[in-house]
Amino acid sequence: MGPVYTIGVAGRSCCGKTLFAKKLCSGFSPADVTLLQQDDYYRDLGDIPLEDREVRNFDQPQAFDLPLLMEHLEELRAGRAVRQPVYDFHNHQRTDQRKEIIPGKVVLLEGLLIFHPPQLRDLLDLRIYIEGDDTECLIRRLRRDVEERGRSYESVLGQYQKTVHPMYLKYVLPGRSYAHLIVPGNSLDGPVVEVVRGTIMNIVRGYKDSLMETG
Repeated sequence: MGPVYTIGVAGRSCCGKTLFAKKLCSGFSPADVTLLQQDDYYRDLGDIPLEDREVRNFDQPQAFDLPLLMEHLEELRAGRAVRQPVYDFHNHQRTDQRKEIIPGKVVLLEGLLIFHPPQLRDLLDLRIYIEGDDTECLIRRLRRDVEERGRSYESVLGQYQKTVHPMYLKYVLPGRSYAHLIVPGNSLDGPVVEVVRGTIMNIVRGYKDSLMETG
């Protein structure tokens, strides 16, 4: 197996980065493209009471097991499989399960803070930042956390004001300056998807001289 090419997709909460990453993966086999998500690397909070877990700041770097994420990304880049943690968002803790991740020719990492730590940022060959409108991102987060994670509207709004938006300004937005490509949140169905998919296709087919310029 040749060198694994890594692509990072970052942006604020609910800007559409997960959707964008999945569109990039669509149509490729797992042997070609592997999707890795930062949300699976939240730290396990099972040793503290549930009511205390629910008020934690989940949008700061300390909320994630970034050393483990970087270790796994380095292993995947070297062509070796990893056993990824499985996170329970309802209880804010890891389960006893592990998911085996086998590297493809391209590893696509998607996450909130993946451009923040320099060591992690440097492991990404192509960095894509998704812009997001304040109001639209808040509406999406409300819908997701209430419908999928069983949260109340009041708790979601309180968390957004207290930690989500301040942490976006402090940690996420500065990562924009390290992106090779910036994608407006309203263009996730536009030509940019096919441009990046074309890059991935070139890598999969071994056409290294046709890659996007990322210098």
